[in-house]
Amino acid sequence: MIRLETVEDFERVDKALNNPGGKLSEYCVMNYGYCGFCRSIAVFDAVSVCDEDNVTPTVVRCCGCQNQFLPDHRGLSYHYCVEHEWDQPVKQEIFSFRINGYIPESQNEIVREFFSRDNQRKLFNEKLETRIKAFKSEQRVISSKIRRLAKLRS
Repeated sequence: MIRLETVEDFERVDKALNNPGGKLSEYCVMNYGYCGFCRSIAVFDAVSVCDEDNVTPTVVRCCGCQNQFLPDHRGLSYHYCVEHEWDQPVKQEIFSFRINGYIPESQNEIVREFFSRDNQRKLFNEKLETRIKAFKSEQRVISSKIRRLAKLRS
């Protein structure tokens, strides 16, 4: 997923979206994966977490259930463990979050639709409009400050 923060970021993604030969990695505005806890396709964020040894593994946070999934030893998927303490002995249930080529085949068509250029263009336009509104709001605040300061000149 590409972060859209600066004007240059938006220009680069717009150029990739308009280029028929552009790669998904160049214009992907929102990432999707399969959450085993939600049992559906979900948006996710990659989050770096510091542990006591100052190691920052990247974990995946599902935006649906808000659970954080830790990478497995091969880095192919991410796991979330739930312990059922009311069971004796304690029962563990492990859920996976899968991205890229490791999504269940039954979900491939949905993922293809979400990653389609048309859907990514729609998401890009939504983020663009949100950013324009934020800049306009900042502009109004700055303009107001300038007017207030200009009144002090006389």
